[in-house]
Amino acid sequence: MKFGIMTSKIDEIGYITHAENLGYTHCWVTDSPMLRSNCWAVLALAATATRDMRLGTGVSVPGIRQAPVTANGIATINRLAPGRCFLSLGTGNTAARTLGQRPMRLKDFERYIRVVKSLLQGEEVEYTNQAGVHKIQFQMLEHSFIDLQNSIPI
Repeated sequence: MKFGIMTSKIDEIGYITHAENLGYTHCWVTDSPMLRSNCWAVLALAATATRDMRLGTGVSVPGIRQAPVTANGIATINRLAPGRCFLSLGTGNTAARTLGQRPMRLKDFERYIRVVKSLLQGEEVEYTNQAGVHKIQFQMLEHSFIDLQNSIPI
């Protein structure tokens, strides 16, 4: 049986490492920008402080950042903790509403997941934003800014 923890504070890295030492296998970090610490900052610190624990968002909210930004965020954490990352996504209720937004519609959510998943697989993908439709993919992979070699489950 595997056990995990959830956290949301930048100064709870000791809590995360203590949980890992007790045998906990997973850590989810919440993504609620107006309520809690930045999830990517917490994940980066946790990645450098842990050895084996799997780390990821619990859950990341698509409506508050563009799909390529989310893909870049988790791929950057994967560079610090190769093969130990996962990405949980949700339509966003609390986080979106604290920013004055509505949760993402399922059709848009499905499109968002497709873009993130394709980018994390190193593929070129059609991405639509306010400027139109563009083919995009990660650049300069040879410089190891991010890690796409170790898969990131979504």
